[in-house]
Amino acid sequence: MSIIIFLAVLSVLVFVHELGHFLVAKATGMRVDEFAIGFPPRLVSKTIGETKYSINLLPLGGFVKIYGENPAEVADEGTDGFLQKPKLSRFAVLSAGVLGNFLFAWLTLSILFMVGIAAPASDSEIAAGSSTATVVSVLAGSPAEQAGLQTGDSIVGIHVPDTAVSTEHISSEYVITTIQKHSDSLLQIEVLRDGTPLSFEVMPAEGIIANGRAIGVSFADIVSRQYSFSKAIVAGYTTSISIIKNIVSSMVVFFGDVFTGADGTLAQVAGPVGIAGMVGEASSAGFSQLLMLMAIISLDLAVLNLIPFPALDGGQIVFVLWETVTGKKIKHNIIGIANTVGFVFLIGLMIVITVSDVIKLF
Repeated sequence: MSIIIFLAVLSVLVFVHELGHFLVAKATGMRVDEFAIGFPPRLVSKTIGETKYSINLLPLGGFVKIYGENPAEVADEGTDGFLQKPKLSRFAVLSAGVLGNFLFAWLTLSILFMVGIAAPASDSEIAAGSSTATVVSVLAGSPAEQAGLQTGDSIVGIHVPDTAVSTEHISSEYVITTIQKHSDSLLQIEVLRDGTPLSFEVMPAEGIIANGRAIGVSFADIVSRQYSFSKAIVAGYTTSISIIKNIVSSMVVFFGDVFTGADGTLAQVAGPVGIAGMVGEASSAGFSQLLMLMAIISLDLAVLNLIPFPALDGGQIVFVLWETVTGKKIKHNIIGIANTVGFVFLIGLMIVITVSDVIKLF
């Protein structure tokens, strides 16, 4: 099921990205030959006007084929080719995919803030007892997973045999402290899952943390935040910008580690397999958490595509800016070679990251 949900999430985010390119290309008078979700072979296609709309078999991406975008194509006498259009039009088309991903994340986060979104509690909220200790991750193969605890469970009680334990307000710190103090006892953990009370017996085990026993769960103190329409729009925007800053900061650290040869660099990133696992965890925690993850991945795609590297939108934008600043056109064969080399490199990097993801599973 996680794979199906992951593919659905990926298809939506790719559709949003490619729709941005498509709409702006049409608006600037470019001829769009194909708008596709997935990669060939084609499953379904329909031609409307000059454009073929298709859904393809391989659901790991998508594309918009704009006439004349490929330097190998020879433009005819018309003026509807990508390279025949003004630099500002080409810049707008190349930036539109990134803008589409940003707008999707902004809208999604704004909706979540309007309907109510689970967010980390402040110290004052924890002290006031308005937060809930919530399971944010469960280690595979751990006592917690074997007992049946799941991401998104709200802890409402934790009991130790023959010991009186208060349940007036359960904070993450309280849960963790109780587990540490009674690590040699069978714990009874009471949770709420989608409003349904459940009870689990869990025995802490060694080998999960250093110098101690644990059940294999990470907790966070969560509160529900809900805003009016106007405040939700502002909160959605500011949250999107904050997430982008964190993504950029993480990417700077990652590439710095790549060039310095730091150990554990691959552990910082996730490929399709790793993201599929995160999507599965988010979906089990509820639809709102899945939407939150979709917004974060959408912003991740936006930032990634802006990297000035051939085969990415950012690389193509650099070519346009170079021509604008220097007044000289870059030879089409140079652009073609750069894009090919860049594409091969990205595919190779994705394969390496995917292999790393698989190794992490074991």
